[in-house]
Amino acid sequence: MAAAVAEWRSSVASDWQRLQFAPPAARADRRVIAAALQQNGEALQYASEALRGDRGLVLIAVRGTGQALRHAAGALQCDAEVVLEAVRQDWKAITFAAPGALGDPDI
Repeated sequence: MAAAVAEWRSSVASDWQRLQFAPPAARADRRVIAAALQQNGEALQYASEALRGDRGLVLIAVRGTGQALRHAAGALQCDAEVVLEAVRQDWKAITFAAPGALGDPDI
């Protein structure tokens, strides 16, 4: 299993879109997802639910592609730092912020 995940890590490091075909074990591997996010924040959509709630990974995603905020776990869609990073990258990402985040004066 570990060898297969390592192969997926290598595969998505050269083409993040391959992640859509990855098995659940690869989609749940933090290093596989991080490799894909280095190329495009939209790769977050293929991450496991648990990793879409990983603040560090979500920050990588939104710093590269602000609109990746739409794929983040709900708790992170109202996290001020995450939302600000997303909006700095693409102001339209505000549409994916949780309603509670919009009341934050820093945002």
